Amino acid sequence: MKFKSWPTLLIPCCTGSRLPLPGSASLRRTPPHELRTPVAVISACAEELQKDLPGEAVEPVAAIQRESARMHKILSQLLLLTRGYEGRYHLEREVFPLREVVASVMEELAETASASQIRLFNQVLEEVSLYADQSLTTQPLINLIGNSIRYGRERG
Repeated sequence: MKFKSWPTLLIPCCTGSRLPLPGSASLRRTPPHELRTPVAVISACAEELQKDLPGEAVEPVAAIQRESARMHKILSQLLLLTRGYEGRYHLEREVFPLREVVASVMEELAETASASQIRLFNQVLEEVSLYADQSLTTQPLINLIGNSIRYGRERG
């Protein structure tokens, strides 16, 4: 495979976009799955490119993969917010142990924490339960713990 310059690879992907402008009312109405498809294509293309790349090009493609995964998470959050804003999200309240949800989030973020030499401790008492929508409880925990890892001090 002959390696092309980044502009040569990306310009065809970026032309013809019909996405609404940031801040416009139509942005809230744009279904996030319309945005998920291009992100999935970007991720798949980056994965395919990485197979036959020369050494100096591996890191930029890996960055594309990381950022497309981050965009996918953002789009999932946007979908949730849009549904809530439009009154289409139905809360699924249930009683669940908070300690288990925190443990699940910590497990998901353990590799990131380890890379920064950060130790995570779950100090939620066993008897603490919530009556709430578990997915709406999990997302802020992911954000809080993830930000603590990302912006906290190393070896913390």
